[in-house]
Amino acid sequence: MKRKELEQKIEEAKAAIKEKSQEIENFELDPDDYEKQYDEFLDEMTGEVKIGSLTFDASRILKELDPTAYRCGLNDWLGGEDKTEDRKYRDMAEELEELENQLADLEAELDAIED
Repeated sequence: MKRKELEQKIEEAKAAIKEKSQEIENFELDPDDYEKQYDEFLDEMTGEVKIGSLTFDASRILKELDPTAYRCGLNDWLGGEDKTEDRKYRDMAEELEELENQLADLEAELDAIED
């Protein structure tokens, strides 16, 4: 590969790394992806609610009777979760690592031409 082509590919790789880094920096957990875990948390913490001879999950009661409070609680609970454990976040981190490896390979190739 010619020097000029390598330099162009290096610049493209740097731009891709910058873009992916910004994407990772701005990543936020999507509450819709965590409703099941939040429901399990609520149900575990509160237990079943008994009304007469019927029993209900606390998450179901809150979700159906006060969806706003449910959503606020979900968002608050999600604020305590580690975004680095999210699959989408880990995928982006892996993509960033691959881009950085590609950049290192390109720079090594350019150095070999210069020697």
